[in-house]
Amino acid sequence: MDIIARKPPFSEFIRGGRLRKTSKGLISFAPFLAGASVLALGALLATSSPVQAGTCTQAGTTGMWTCTEAAGSDGSQTITGNANQNIHVTGEAGFGLNVSGAGDAIDVNSVATTGAIDVDLTNNNNITSLYNSININQQGTGAITLATNGTLTSTGPYSAVAISQNGVGGIDLTMDGAVTGGSLGISMLTVAATTGEVKVT
Repeated sequence: MDIIARKPPFSEFIRGGRLRKTSKGLISFAPFLAGASVLALGALLATSSPVQAGTCTQAGTTGMWTCTEAAGSDGSQTITGNANQNIHVTGEAGFGLNVSGAGDAIDVNSVATTGAIDVDLTNNNNITSLYNSININQQGTGAITLATNGTLTSTGPYSAVAISQNGVGGIDLTMDGAVTGGSLGISMLTVAATTGEVKVT
């Protein structure tokens, strides 16, 4: 895959320079940078608007996570469960991720006493990652529920959706959108203790 790195569109202007015509064209000279010029350039760099990126945040320690902002230059969103609580993740309208670096785009991990994991990305949330678009690892006793209607894409040799159910709960996936992985679209792992129903629609 091609990765294109682009520099921010900064322009630097320095007062006090002069132009001299030579056989090779015009050459600009700036004998020194006055303090005002340095400050002006520093202000330009400091006030440049950052690119907005998708992010997931928890409300306190409630286990309720909300994902907001459009895809930009994104990092992996790691969601970790709290003891004796369910995990609920909601993607708001306009939320998306485009993760080109290391890590799954959305990585949900429970602890041994975590209850159910519920991930709701039904606001046309598009998730792209070099690794798994969505990875859910259930170490607790609850079920896993995932609902999406956007585009899920792994651009590397991974699955778009990877599910690991290491407890007794079931798996319920509702996928109403394109799911494309470098190896598999959806991969699921259960253990001998898993007694819940496994369903994909």
